[in-house]
Amino acid sequence: MQKRRFLLMPLLVCSILLVALGCNGGSRNINPSAKCSDSDLGLNLSSFGYATVSDGGISTTFSDHCASSTMLLEYSCSSDLHYSKNSLIACPPNQVCSDGECRPSNVVECSETDMQIDIANPGQNTIKLADDQNLVLNDECLNDNFVKEYYCNLGSSYSYKKVKCPGKCVNGSCDSSEDFCADSDGSNIEKYGEVVMNLKAGGSLLYPDFCVNETYVSEQICQNDKTQSSMVLPCTLGGSCNGGQCFNAGQSNDECEDTDGGRNYGESGYLVFLNQSGGFLLFEDKCISSTELLEYYCIGSKYFSETITCPNGKLCNPVNKSCS
Repeated sequence: MQKRRFLLMPLLVCSILLVALGCNGGSRNINPSAKCSDSDLGLNLSSFGYATVSDGGISTTFSDHCASSTMLLEYSCSSDLHYSKNSLIACPPNQVCSDGECRPSNVVECSETDMQIDIANPGQNTIKLADDQNLVLNDECLNDNFVKEYYCNLGSSYSYKKVKCPGKCVNGSCDSSEDFCADSDGSNIEKYGEVVMNLKAGGSLLYPDFCVNETYVSEQICQNDKTQSSMVLPCTLGGSCNGGQCFNAGQSNDECEDTDGGRNYGESGYLVFLNQSGGFLLFEDKCISSTELLEYYCIGSKYFSETITCPNGKLCNPVNKSCS
């Protein structure tokens, strides 16, 4: 355990010092017969992707994800296509990291031709930027089974969902010859997911997983790929429910390190989370307003965050990123 903790610090130092240049993560020792494929074809910061390594009939997938609001952990394949690797890269100027990709930060308006998550019909999102330029995003097939569905959030921002089609994905939509149901997390209580009911008459209905209380989750599921249903399930191993998913107290293969020692509002800190699959996340304390601080901290091997009002009349210093 002590050796693994020491391994976290080079990642942290690399992340801090090479923010603008990017940091190459450790590659994996894979059987030379293994094959690696990358859905977004290399270091593509503007498109979410995933690297899949197939070895002896077993496939492992590593998905791009955001390490912070401006840092992207991008997975790709080695030059010989035998193993996956990751790089921690800063998004370009005037861009932020969201949903595993870098996006413009100056979005002022979002409009779409289909209604939210309507995977039965191909849609187009038009993103208006502050410099009067437009970014056009079309729903697309990631492969024969998954569609990448773009939609507008409340306000001006946009997002997307990767949804599995019950049949095939063709030209940015799923075959809609009849009503069908799609579950984004495969009934996994340890992962937040959504069920989408697509109606052959047009339109769709969205059912998100949610916490019933601190220890039970309402898991949305599909029955025979045609109808939506739900199950109220307990979190296992003494775990707790938060944000529509269970976090198990018994999972001890992850590690979490916080440079300021925890909930220390008077000192800025970085949090590094190393998961059991070998990936890592980086978070930095920061000021939300002149009096509010977003503080990251560890409890055991899990990471958490909270927004607090600086105590005793103190202000949040945006340079020191702490209450002083």
